[in-house]
Amino acid sequence: MSTPFIRLPALAAALLALAGPWLAPTQAQAQERRNEIGLHWTPDVLASDDRRTRGLAYDRDFGNGWSLGGTLGYGRMERLGEGDGAYAVLRIRKRFAPLAGLPSLSPQAGLEYGGTTDLFDTSEIVGGFVGLHIAASPELAFTVDGWFGKIRFESGPFSSPGQTTRRENVQNIRLGLVFRY
Repeated sequence: MSTPFIRLPALAAALLALAGPWLAPTQAQAQERRNEIGLHWTPDVLASDDRRTRGLAYDRDFGNGWSLGGTLGYGRMERLGEGDGAYAVLRIRKRFAPLAGLPSLSPQAGLEYGGTTDLFDTSEIVGGFVGLHIAASPELAFTVDGWFGKIRFESGPFSSPGQTTRRENVQNIRLGLVFRY
C-alpha cells in the first residue's frame, strides 16, 4: 500500500512527460531565442599601441544568425601611459552557418559603436570585427575576433589648446568566453 505522497510525484512526472512535446519549444525556436553573456578580453600584447580592455557583453539573437548587443567594460583605450577608463559599445553581429566539416566553428562579423572616458578625456569608438565562434557545447563557446576601427579622442578641460581632438586607427585581437542560455 502506497501513500498519497509517493503517488503524487509519480503522477506529476507522468503528466509532465505527456505534456512535454507541447510545452517545450522546438529546436528552431530555442535557437532563435538565445541570449549570450560573454567575457571579452583584449590583452595589450594583441593590440595596437598596447591598448587593453576587459568587458562584460550581452547579445540577443533575433533570427538567422543576427544579434544585437553591447559591452560594458574597463581598459586603456588611450595610448600607453594614459589612464584606464570605462567604456561602452553597442554591436550588431551576424553569425554564419558552421563551416563544412567543422561543425563547431562558425564565422562571425559585426559593427560596433561606443565610447570611453577616463574622467577628463573621452573617446568615440567606431569599428568592425571578423572572427570565429568556437562552440565547446550548446551553452559554452569561445570567440576570437580581429577588431579594426577608429577612435576619436577629445581632451578634457585641463588640456592645452590645439589638443582637443585627434583620431587614430586601432587594430586588436579580442578573445571571448561566451555562455548561451
